[in-house]
Amino acid sequence: MELWAQFGELVTNAVTFIVFFWIMKRFAWGPLLNLLERRQQAVEEGFADIDRRKADTEKLHQDYAAHLRNIEQEGRAKIQEAVAEGRRVADEIVEKARAESQAMAERARRNIEIELAKARVELRDDMVSMTMMASEKLLRQRVDTDTDRRLVSEFLADLDKEMQAR
Repeated sequence: MELWAQFGELVTNAVTFIVFFWIMKRFAWGPLLNLLERRQQAVEEGFADIDRRKADTEKLHQDYAAHLRNIEQEGRAKIQEAVAEGRRVADEIVEKARAESQAMAERARRNIEIELAKARVELRDDMVSMTMMASEKLLRQRVDTDTDRRLVSEFLADLDKEMQAR
């Protein structure tokens, strides 16, 4: 009997298990599996979203890197343009200074020529004046060799004094 009691208990447990399994399958497994399936889909969608965002981020990174390279190239080009402009302006300034220097030298040369011409005219006028004075002295006095020598010596001395005075 004891075997039959254990067998009955075994059958009861088996029937109870089957009923419990059927109830669980009917009411709990479906919603539980649906919940797990929805969770799995959400996780997969999350991973897909992460992959998509990662691809978008990588694309943005590449775009920014390309943009940064373009900015660097533009900056170098602008620096080169500025350097070229600076050199052009420096060349213009040097050329202008050279032209002004030549103009100043030409003006100075003309002024020197004018002053030289004035000095020649003044020297000629002084020579004429001195010659006239010497002639006047000679004509006032009687002419003989000693007087001529004395007059020429005086004339040369006067000429020396006037030249030193200037």
